[in-house]
Amino acid sequence: MDIIEYYGSERKEHWLAQLRTCEWDAGKLLFDLLTGNCAEEFLGESPKIFLLADGDDLVSFCTLAQKDDIPDCELMPWIGFVYTFPDYRGHRYAGKLIEHVEKTAYNAGHSKIYISTNHTGLYEKYGYMFFETRKDLNGDNSLIYIKTLREQDNELGRDEKMHDRIKEYIYANKERLLSMIYELVAVHSEKGEPSEGAPFGIGPRAALDKMIGICRHEGFVTRLCYDVVGTADLLPEGSNEMPALGILGHLDVVPAEGQEGWLTDPFKMIEKNGILYGRGVIDDKGPLCAAFMAMKCIQTLGIPLKKGVRLIFGTDEENGSEDLSIYMANEDLPENVFTPDAAFPLINIEKGRLLRHFKGTHIFKGGSVVSFHGGSIPNAVPDRAECVVSDISAIVIENEIDEDTSGAEFKVTEGKDGVRIICIGRSAHASTPETGINAVTALIGLLCRLPLARHRETDKQRDMLHGLNEIFPFGETDGTHAGLKAEDDVSGGLTLAFSIFDMENGECSGCVDIRFPTCMTLHKVDTFLRKALSDAGFTAESLEGHAPHIVDENSEFVQKLLRVYERCEGEKGRCLAIGGGTYVHNVPGGVAFGVERGDTDYKMHGANEWITVDELLKDAIIFTEAIIEICG
Repeated sequence: MDIIEYYGSERKEHWLAQLRTCEWDAGKLLFDLLTGNCAEEFLGESPKIFLLADGDDLVSFCTLAQKDDIPDCELMPWIGFVYTFPDYRGHRYAGKLIEHVEKTAYNAGHSKIYISTNHTGLYEKYGYMFFETRKDLNGDNSLIYIKTLREQDNELGRDEKMHDRIKEYIYANKERLLSMIYELVAVHSEKGEPSEGAPFGIGPRAALDKMIGICRHEGFVTRLCYDVVGTADLLPEGSNEMPALGILGHLDVVPAEGQEGWLTDPFKMIEKNGILYGRGVIDDKGPLCAAFMAMKCIQTLGIPLKKGVRLIFGTDEENGSEDLSIYMANEDLPENVFTPDAAFPLINIEKGRLLRHFKGTHIFKGGSVVSFHGGSIPNAVPDRAECVVSDISAIVIENEIDEDTSGAEFKVTEGKDGVRIICIGRSAHASTPETGINAVTALIGLLCRLPLARHRETDKQRDMLHGLNEIFPFGETDGTHAGLKAEDDVSGGLTLAFSIFDMENGECSGCVDIRFPTCMTLHKVDTFLRKALSDAGFTAESLEGHAPHIVDENSEFVQKLLRVYERCEGEKGRCLAIGGGTYVHNVPGGVAFGVERGDTDYKMHGANEWITVDELLKDAIIFTEAIIEICG
């Protein structure tokens, strides 16, 4: 976003053409004044017309002038003609222009500034106070608001200097940030077997102890909560109050062992050409460290806070967030919470989620498929599946693979138990299954094209595989054949990922991860799914799920975060709706704020997970500004 002074612009005709589209009567008047070269007659000597532009598009405009619509008035200067085009409303862009005009007036030697309006409750949020009521040029009552500029002490200049100090600190401490991420990535924090003091395994607990130790060493007030969550507080001096802001991240990661395609050791972070590679660099150890650096920046620079901030780091986000459930059952969360575990600009709507485990209705004997194993975690598109097949030759299988169009890679080897088929796909988050190549459905699809044994005792196995292929066909991620397809304008369409399937010794089981839009309910989705599974020969087992999560985009918390994003990134902030359930899905009022940008594929949950160093440094700056905005 750029602020342009109309009279100093070389593109006056372009901006006039934009202004001409304004349907507001006062906007039309300003257009007539400018095209008629008579602005000074209405506004006084040497008026300034300020434009806020998004590239070639006019976002907002206003004036700074000696006069406005109050006749024979000794008061000056005036802010007038304040307008934001409809497509850009809800982001306080007019406030950005007003701040610029105030700075201009202050630098010109003015100590007060005035606005004439018929609105109440609008300009008060920018620091204006009601002054008096006077008649305007039409003889109607107009409310006059005043602001004392001297109280701001050129606040915008101070903000710019503060931003420069923050940026200088963060970039000067780049190696410190990278060293911290390196330490945490080195901890194998996948979920493991529970043990005393380690409900989610020794890996997540080791990462938790490491993070608490780092935070404590840097002077933050730390706590270990119920062996599942750690906290680190930065509080105003002498304060014992609940922090106003919580930044929620996680230290657990999805498994990397056995994941095809890694070019480096996933637990040894490396930097190559400004890019970090390693398990957790973006999900979520890297962003968590960026939030830590934001708190450290405020602490080191001595930036005053009126309220505290709490860094909260959990250990079970990737497997159902039981850690957060335990914490929330025993502890209060800050009033405002965001997680850097998703994407910018800001996510305020998340689809509902249904995670359904199922098993074969019948135990079968024999069959061509000796065993089948695919997928390891429920919330990711499986990138590997393998099976052993008897009674079918390797040549027949390879001939069928030659005709395969799935995009998956197949490897065939012969052994004493039969022919082993390994299918390599491409992992993706379960909320965006269309970006992956599902190895489970690709392999099941291949098996269903093979001449599987058909006789009374083996028909059940064959029927189950064909049943799964019918309701979860390869390449389909919207649940159409399971009778689940649904979509709305707010949150988009339903997605389905068949994420885990195992078959051995006459038994089989699986798991599907469904993200459903706001127009659906958990009960309705599950009803349709259970019927589809039953028709395919399967029985529904355990169920996990939650309703969609929605936070008002006009809330003060959301708008503050969007302002910070716009200020730091220089582009329009907006709210997003996603299919992924972020860490704040069950946190009232919680939103996701960072760190993925655009449609970039960071290989999250896949091999060669990455993020750039510069992105993490920018994240730390954004989080620092967010803390100041909310707690300063």
